[in-house]
Amino acid sequence: MPEAAAVTTTVMIADICDSTLLFSQLGDEKAFALIKEALKEAARLVQRHDGLVLRTKGDDVLCMFSDAFNALQASMAIHEAVDSRHAHKLAMSIGINSGPALLSEGDILGDTVNIAARLSAFAKAGQTLVSSSTIDILSQPSISFIRPFGEISLKGKSTPVSTFEVLSESDKDEITQAGPTPLVFPRSSQISLRFQGREIQLDYLLTRFRMGRSPDCELVMEHPLITRHHAEISYQDNEFVLHDFSTNGTELIVSGRSINLHHKQAALRGSGSIFLGRTTYNRKFEIAFHASGGTRGFYPPV
Repeated sequence: MPEAAAVTTTVMIADICDSTLLFSQLGDEKAFALIKEALKEAARLVQRHDGLVLRTKGDDVLCMFSDAFNALQASMAIHEAVDSRHAHKLAMSIGINSGPALLSEGDILGDTVNIAARLSAFAKAGQTLVSSSTIDILSQPSISFIRPFGEISLKGKSTPVSTFEVLSESDKDEITQAGPTPLVFPRSSQISLRFQGREIQLDYLLTRFRMGRSPDCELVMEHPLITRHHAEISYQDNEFVLHDFSTNGTELIVSGRSINLHHKQAALRGSGSIFLGRTTYNRKFEIAFHASGGTRGFYPPV
């Protein structure tokens, strides 16, 4: 077996989202050609930003950078070129992590690679998630396109990983000065959900809990106003957070107060109700929740 060389590097994995759905919608030949074109474009942009493409396999690209800043720049270029260009709404999710790894026969191995892969899997379509180990070594002193994403629990890791999000141009345009300081509530480590008699218990090891019409969601809900991957709950910064990715939005109700989320997120604390789409009129579609250890309330969307 050939010897492996120890390296310290920044690893980036860019993955085509919902490739199975593309094959179902477009047929094998068209989907394969579209994915091949997208991966080729991603690899070209990696090389343009002084990255080394180690392999393209299936529906992802694995690459490494000597400069972490170049990896962030490459991720933004990939989202701009690949995500926004294709009529079939093809998009990529990207994970970036830095640290020691083993380089062997043109491939790279180790925990640094595994974390990058898990970040890519956790990221939603069009999103790049970056570990704190990458942020710590950035060569640029002022990074205006990075914001904290929070601590997330990744499979195989005993402690949560602190992560950051790379902002798109539209994200940067939407950022404003913080509003009123939110109320401070005790944070929670468990949350229970109740939907149509079904009881679901989630804890701090949660990676993500998806809700929508798609069969691969953890909670499948059939309604014309609910999209395939409508929303999800994740665990970040020691609390449960509801993310909306939908067309019709998500309504969160706590203590008689209502907040509408549309491509935004809000922390879940205490007890309340979640309605996907515009289904508030029908209690059949209520998702009741109770997060342990917190009083009633929520943070405003961010």
